[in-house]
Amino acid sequence: MKRIAVIATSLFVILFTLGILFEVENLSRIAFVYLLTALGLFTLNYVESQRAVKESISVLVKPLGAVLLMFTVYDVLSLLPAIFEMKTLEHPLPKEVVEKTIWLFLVGIICFWVGFFLNFGNAVANSIATGFARQFSFEPSAIVQVSKGYLALAIVLYVLTVWTAGYATPIQAALDMSEFRRKAFSLGASTAIATFMGFALMIPKTLFFAFLANAKHRFEQSQWKFWIAFFVIESAIWVSFGIRGNFVLTGFLGIVMWYQRYRKIPVLTIAMLALLLGGVVALLGEVRDVLALSTSERAALERVRDQLNLSWYEIAFGTVLKRLDALQRFGEIVEGFSTIYSDNDLLYGKGTLGDLIAYIPRLLLPFEKPYQSTYYFMEMFYPKLLSIFSFEMSIFGEGYINFGALGTCLTLFVFGIFIRVLNELFREARLLDNSKFYFWYFLLFFPTFLLVNQGLTGGFPNFVLTIVWGAIALSILSRQSSRLIATPSASKTSIA
Repeated sequence: MKRIAVIATSLFVILFTLGILFEVENLSRIAFVYLLTALGLFTLNYVESQRAVKESISVLVKPLGAVLLMFTVYDVLSLLPAIFEMKTLEHPLPKEVVEKTIWLFLVGIICFWVGFFLNFGNAVANSIATGFARQFSFEPSAIVQVSKGYLALAIVLYVLTVWTAGYATPIQAALDMSEFRRKAFSLGASTAIATFMGFALMIPKTLFFAFLANAKHRFEQSQWKFWIAFFVIESAIWVSFGIRGNFVLTGFLGIVMWYQRYRKIPVLTIAMLALLLGGVVALLGEVRDVLALSTSERAALERVRDQLNLSWYEIAFGTVLKRLDALQRFGEIVEGFSTIYSDNDLLYGKGTLGDLIAYIPRLLLPFEKPYQSTYYFMEMFYPKLLSIFSFEMSIFGEGYINFGALGTCLTLFVFGIFIRVLNELFREARLLDNSKFYFWYFLLFFPTFLLVNQGLTGGFPNFVLTIVWGAIALSILSRQSSRLIATPSASKTSIA
């Protein structure tokens, strides 16, 4: 942890100095995110040194590490195009707006650390942990059997999604991926089916990584045939939607699993994987845009690129950065409420309420159901794109559009408490002692990313559904493992 804190301090010094030397003030300002990260990690290292039981795993593979990666990598990259006024930026932000956005971003991170270091999160985690039995294990053959069932369910739900979206075959849907994605996730019944399909695919992936995270565990050769088939089918399904985040998630979970299994981070492999995933994201984004555009629109796009004199790597880099746009959208909110709107136009919790009751049918509510925060954001800033797709405005933007700067502070403060709960819950001793902790550890990694990217309340319904699906999967797996253990011919290999 101290090593990572030292690296963060070095990055602060480097970026702060470069910002001064090249007169890019906002680069020097955003460099403070690394200083705040370093201070937080040094403080956490001191807190950990007072514990009787020390941890050997890196903070980077803890829930806190996932959040810090989002703050220091994802969010910084998200705002770099605005800081450097890159010509590929679709919505340039004035320099003073970028400055205000950075300061609010930094204040939000301070509030996050304050919430994180409250002992309340630790107490909640210990209370939750008492409900888990000690020395619990699963049979690997049971994992494969349950995963086969979930894969079959996912395929059925995928076919239903294609049908309800109005396509005759998955190939037709894939050739119209942008429209297919819009219909699948915005047309009532198809949205529910596609959402459940995503959860059905997530369960086998979680079981796979949770099993291999323990160095003592191995799948048999015959079982590996299923897992290869699973990842091929899963990738094909998400490609047909034009969804690229699944590849990034799989790569990240693979790295976390590798570290948990071998206790080392293969830096060169990670760098190569990052380049590969970046290429996949750029290529799939280009394919999706080409399929979505008409001949005249594609020609217009090429003319714009020629006029900007963009090289192929600038196009690829711009395509990747457009996917990392959360803090850019936060900046647009800051700009909007600095020029067009006033504090009277804030949602004052209306969007937050809409987020929290997103999955409750309107007919069951005694009042008119409010829309989610992202809907109001699109309505206010991108009305022409409303109901076509939604931009993600980050946890910072979610807090601001509802309650202003104070909302950003309060949202990040509560988020800090929540991450402390997860960080304490998934301590090393608990992971090694109980298979269920490993399962929840990997299952909740992705929703943790979403909370930073989409918002605390925006991602809350999905987080609750994740817990529900996880609980159901564990119940099924427990029964299946018990049957196999009771059968003499069952495999004796289990998750310790």
